[in-house]
Amino acid sequence: MKKKARRYTILDDDLVLFVQEGQNCVQQLDMQLNEHVDEPTPRPCQQAPACCSGCGIVGHTIRNCPSK
Repeated sequence: MKKKARRYTILDDDLVLFVQEGQNCVQQLDMQLNEHVDEPTPRPCQQAPACCSGCGIVGHTIRNCPSK
């Protein structure tokens, strides 16, 4: 009876990674990535519209205020 050949890769001097182990690691990483993708992404901060510091009306600044 012959021993079944197993494919493997030598990563370092003493570290051996079998193909099945590598595939399992990749599947676990994919599952973790999918969990993070399902989470809502934070929205970027939006700048407040221009507000006049003289009269307080939104839409223009003190430089071009009609009541100046």
